[in-house]
Amino acid sequence: MPEPIAALVALLQTDPPTAALTSGRVYGGELPREEVPQMPRAAVVLRPAGGGLLGRAYQAWGDVRVDVDCFGATPKAAWDLHRAVRTAMKAMRREVHDGTLIHWARLSADAVLARDPDTDWPTAPSSWQVLAADEEVIP
Repeated sequence: MPEPIAALVALLQTDPPTAALTSGRVYGGELPREEVPQMPRAAVVLRPAGGGLLGRAYQAWGDVRVDVDCFGATPKAAWDLHRAVRTAMKAMRREVHDGTLIHWARLSADAVLARDPDTDWPTAPSSWQVLAADEEVIP
């Protein structure tokens, strides 16, 4: 079964500007527990944010909503990471990552600079609409 979140994690882990800022710390779902003592530092967390509106009938594709949190050691670092992630996701066009064909990613709500209410870590959260195939692509 295709996994759009895993595909986006794979995309961002191999995007040179994002990888340079995060050293590969791009995660799906949540920040791993072993990362928490090292925070705040550059990291990206992608989470499903509910269903989309497209592909609800017999289409072999559909859209999903994805929330993206870009963390940084400082507010500026979180914002710089968001800018790198935003550029990579907006530039994506019909690419296969981790066995999932992603048709496109559209910014639904651009980031705001904030602090996580539970941890006080600087973050720049954004929301995306992502169109992905419902069938796995086997290379």
